[in-house]
Amino acid sequence: MPPINPKSLTMPLAAFTMAFVLLAYTRTSISAARSSARLQREVDERSWRGDARRRGEDIEREEGGKGKG
Repeated sequence: MPPINPKSLTMPLAAFTMAFVLLAYTRTSISAARSSARLQREVDERSWRGDARRRGEDIEREEGGKGKG
């Protein structure tokens, strides 16, 4: 087995560092997306019209009012 020197440790260290950064980024992104979705659901619970509007439904037409179409 060849002796261990700094050059032989560079590539494994870089690979582990990149893996750690990727793991941290994905965990943070997923956590932020969940938090954002939870907040949006809470807002939509207060305003069911906002949820329907985002889905593209025409609430006024369903209620018998003036709708688009």
